[in-house]
Amino acid sequence: MKIKLSYIVIAVLIALVVFVLLVANQQSISIRQDAALDKGLSPPVTEPMEDAPRVRVDEDGFNMGVIPRDRETTKTLRIHNDGKSPLEIKSLLTSCALCMKAVMANGKKIIAPGASAEVEITVFPSGVYGFYSKKTLSIGTNDPRRPKVNLDVEAWVDPEYVLEPENLDFGTIRKGEEAVATMRLRSLLDTPLEMTALMLSAEKEKNFFCPHLELSYEKAPEEEWITAGREEYIITARISPAAMLGPFQEYCFLNTDLERFETHLFNISGNIEAPYTFTLSKDSRGIQITARDQKVEGHLRCLHECTVSLEEDEKALVDMAFEQVDPGEWKISVVARDDLDAGLNHGSATLVIETEGQVYRECLPVFCLIPQAVR
Repeated sequence: MKIKLSYIVIAVLIALVVFVLLVANQQSISIRQDAALDKGLSPPVTEPMEDAPRVRVDEDGFNMGVIPRDRETTKTLRIHNDGKSPLEIKSLLTSCALCMKAVMANGKKIIAPGASAEVEITVFPSGVYGFYSKKTLSIGTNDPRRPKVNLDVEAWVDPEYVLEPENLDFGTIRKGEEAVATMRLRSLLDTPLEMTALMLSAEKEKNFFCPHLELSYEKAPEEEWITAGREEYIITARISPAAMLGPFQEYCFLNTDLERFETHLFNISGNIEAPYTFTLSKDSRGIQITARDQKVEGHLRCLHECTVSLEEDEKALVDMAFEQVDPGEWKISVVARDDLDAGLNHGSATLVIETEGQVYRECLPVFCLIPQAVR
């Protein structure tokens, strides 16, 4: 049995008409719903802008001050409607759900023209990393000029301990001279506090192989404690003799047995100078090789006549060739060793530089990414 072409055309046209009617009906329902939601909350688009709601908060930022370490703290922020239509607070969102929340007092989310309402802001110290919190409160409104108001909320948690100083700055250090600095951790608790670990964040990064610092800590003698029963620890930082030239800033992880938070981050900075300069191609802070035949160039310039060599190390990943340009200048060519395995090889290479009767060492991180052989 054959179906006439005219029947097929008619069926297709009927299906199209039904589809168009369904879409139009859905759009009409959506428009009516939107109109119902907006009724009384914002002026029609045909009304002048001066009749719209206008949101205002008293501060550009909100300061919670110092809050207790063992319980939540709530303070109120006042929001004003300086417009001529009702202001709706559509949303209150915080950038840290674990450490801060915001709710409208008494659940009131509609603010009449000329009126104001309160937002209760609560900070939870158990969710704060360390002793200072700065998070963002985002207030969504139906103000066409400011549909979103972002407010910085700051709080200082009453600390369990202090670091004196908070960070270490060595200033400018002459390479070859011993550079040592200390800081103290002083407990502010009447219960025992134990320092459990101290390490460089660099241990998780590429410059782990040539750290600028050597860190150690020990509990101070009890007779030196400012308050009896409150532990104190001495943290010691030493500049590595082979640390690379130039400015540095290392981030350090300090761990304790605190329940509220375990790890505290502080930084140690300084600037290392020497009677020479050393640069690598591409201004790299280390040797990076991505092919067996790749060559990296280095340039050493000394204030006086000098010599340079590679410190002997059976684990070195690279071979170096040294070409003297003049008594105080050398060119250095670096290639990966032929016997390196395919894949990522990382380590360090140390230059030994001698000038004016002094010996200096310059540690360079080395990364050799050797491709697999093509068969």
